Amino acid sequence: MSPVPDAASPTTPAAPPGRFSGPITAISVPALLQSVHLSRETGVLLLREGRVEKSAYVRAGEVLFARSNDPDDRLGELFLRRGVLSVRGLERCTAEVRQTGHRLGGLLLQSGLITPEDLIEGVREQVREIIHSMFLWTRGDYSFQMGPLPTDELITIKVNTTDLIRTGIQRINTWSRIREAIGGLDTRYRSVPEFDAARSEVILSREEERLLQFLAQPGSVGEACDTLHGNNFEICRTIWAFQVMGALEKVRQS
Repeated sequence: MSPVPDAASPTTPAAPPGRFSGPITAISVPALLQSVHLSRETGVLLLREGRVEKSAYVRAGEVLFARSNDPDDRLGELFLRRGVLSVRGLERCTAEVRQTGHRLGGLLLQSGLITPEDLIEGVREQVREIIHSMFLWTRGDYSFQMGPLPTDELITIKVNTTDLIRTGIQRINTWSRIREAIGGLDTRYRSVPEFDAARSEVILSREEERLLQFLAQPGSVGEACDTLHGNNFEICRTIWAFQVMGALEKVRQS
């Protein structure tokens, strides 16, 4: 098996020509990823703020891999949080990485501290965490570099990209962002019937199913909050997630 790359490697190779770019806004990152997903583009979505860079590798609209130069996104720190590595083990391996230039994953395998299965699952979890952390960005710049991916050393994460968008928005706890995304209490939405086929791999909670059923007929954000009697914050955040996923659409005011 080819060596498994550390998704938090600090170097993101240059991609071929063909790109679009702009400033990151409070609601842009989830919408950006969904746009790339729907258009079935292949390339690298790069976010940059100061010296921090995070990127999602996408093939035919599906997220395959992610990289970050944020130290908190490193594979070693992930294994430390999961209890797979001790602090001493992490410090020893990190020092060896600096001295030899080898990948941390390979060193952990060679030392017997993890199994190949641990490494694969660790990288998959690392990729999810990097993508989810990208959803929290509200400042900086983005660019999407279209074209063949710059490396073949990618591990496909077995997560539906639509569901990745949904769970990423579930990490956002800032009310001002949610309100900006969904509009005021009078903003009306309705379910998109075609979404049923599109979400074949998306497992919704009972509350999420109830929201989609309630909005089978056009209804406002306020009506959903009043009628469903759930946590209003969660209802509004779910409306945002469903809007980005394509499960809900805004209804124009007559």
